[in-house]
Amino acid sequence: SLLSALANKVHDAKDEVFKRSQLLLLLLHCDAEYSHELSQERSPAVTMVMKNIGVDIGSSYLNVSDSQVVARALHQYKEDVHELSFNNCTYDTHCLSNIITAACHCTNLITLYIDNISGEGGAEEDIDSFCDILKKNKSTLRVLSLPVSDSSLPALQSSIEECTQLTYLSIGSTSLTNVSAHTVATVLKHHCNLEECELTSTMDDEGLSIVGPHLHRVKTLSFSHSRFSITALCSLLSLVISLQTFELFDNPIGDEGLPALLSVLHQRTDFRDLRLYGVDTTLQSVPRLVKFLQHNPHVEECNVLCKVSSSIKCDPVVEEMVKSTNMELEKRGSWVKEKPFCIFGYNVIERVVLRNDLSQRLWVLLAI
Repeated sequence: SLLSALANKVHDAKDEVFKRSQLLLLLLHCDAEYSHELSQERSPAVTMVMKNIGVDIGSSYLNVSDSQVVARALHQYKEDVHELSFNNCTYDTHCLSNIITAACHCTNLITLYIDNISGEGGAEEDIDSFCDILKKNKSTLRVLSLPVSDSSLPALQSSIEECTQLTYLSIGSTSLTNVSAHTVATVLKHHCNLEECELTSTMDDEGLSIVGPHLHRVKTLSFSHSRFSITALCSLLSLVISLQTFELFDNPIGDEGLPALLSVLHQRTDFRDLRLYGVDTTLQSVPRLVKFLQHNPHVEECNVLCKVSSSIKCDPVVEEMVKSTNMELEKRGSWVKEKPFCIFGYNVIERVVLRNDLSQRLWVLLAI
């Protein structure tokens, strides 16, 4: 009954990532304890969680004990686990290796998401295990996210290419450069059903010219930490005919490059969502975004991070922008909890939303 109660709380916390992660770990710890007493009997409650949610842990710290119960669950419920996801996690030494080694027993994974993780002994030390997981789940995997670099991608290339049912692929790191452009292009060439692609790299226009031709079918496209010029980006986006969502993170196009980007997205009736973070835009870009949304009613939401020079409470530029565009300041406490948070090195201090005529379609993050 305790396992059932915990399982229900895990399901109920589906939109609260940290809370659900903690409840899931508690459930697995309890299951390990009771199973030891009951001769490894499988719990129906945990089985249902593994089938419906899987091992989905985000924004958490994993210690050795946590990794042991997660590894046990992956082995115990290996045929039921459909998702193995770790996002924004930190961990003790060898914890990730323990989990990835155990995941080699799983044969019905639909989602494998390993991203934004930190700790001693990174994911690249587990290349052989990752290859094993990919090969055993190549016919079922639909979502794949792996941190790869110039040194690790060649070893993983063939295993990723064999996962022919992928609809979502996120690969890369800040250690992925132009050196790997042809390898990335070859990987993308094998995935004609890909709908969403996220590429993290420090590639420049040369790399984009190699990778870009294999992205024209995707609906969601995201670039992080790249150094693409606005000309190269616009050239690529003009060829992605079914584009619905575009995300650009930490690629400095600045206020000068924004008009060209908005121009290439103008009057594309399938386009729905634009997200720009760490692209060196300031409040000067807000009127352009307002105009873009007014002339493109099919665009549902636009998120942009703008740099400000001082506290929003005493910034006359912010006050004038709010007044001239019918924007309102969100209450700081209700959104960023008790302290600012960080995006690409910027401390976000407030969020502004354009309510009235644009009906909350424009969200502006203000960062020092």
